[in-house]
Amino acid sequence: MKLTRSRKDVVFSGLLGGIGEYLNVDPTIIRIIVAVLFFTIPLLPIVPLYILGMIIVPKAPKNKRHNEKQARRQRMDRAFKESGHVNQESSTQTNTMDEDDWSDF
Repeated sequence: MKLTRSRKDVVFSGLLGGIGEYLNVDPTIIRIIVAVLFFTIPLLPIVPLYILGMIIVPKAPKNKRHNEKQARRQRMDRAFKESGHVNQESSTQTNTMDEDDWSDF
């Protein structure tokens, strides 16, 4: 997983939301930690580091969630094919039945 600025959990630029997603931690916890560091250690350059992070860390793609689902599906399909199972969608044809196909009793 790549570190990106979040598009869904944004307060200012999405940097802390992206760090939270990357670390699999609630972004609110990351924001609290940064706020506590900002007020307790005045010599720590939190604001310049945040601005530098905004410049360096890229924004997440717009359809990131769709890409993750598509990649997961492709991995699952590949695993089924390698294990000898066949994807039912590609191996069997779906027979549709109309009302005319039913026999009258």
